[in-house]
Amino acid sequence: MKIEKYKIIEGCRTCGEKDLSEVISMGVHPLANSLKSDLDQIEKKIPLTLVFCPTCSLVQIKETVDKEILFKSYVWVTGTSKGAVKFSQEFHKSSTKQIKNKNLFVIEVASND
Repeated sequence: MKIEKYKIIEGCRTCGEKDLSEVISMGVHPLANSLKSDLDQIEKKIPLTLVFCPTCSLVQIKETVDKEILFKSYVWVTGTSKGAVKFSQEFHKSSTKQIKNKNLFVIEVASND
């Protein structure tokens, strides 16, 4: 069963470029934390496609799931894990030490909060 409440982006999420190139289509997948309540329940799935923007070089997911569906049963919040917070702090220190040009910065984009 596919989830109906998702949209295909019409342009780059950063710069708006319309001509995005598909990097890879990974088929359809259940949403993170969309755990089934019983074995007979049919999982709702959506496509998962990565696209590349030739203008700003952002690689992004082509599909956007309605936040009411995506976060309805979302159980993982990075900030609630002391280990994840400690790792992020150590990663930041280690990463910024390696940057020779102090005008650059580090962005961690995979956190859930």
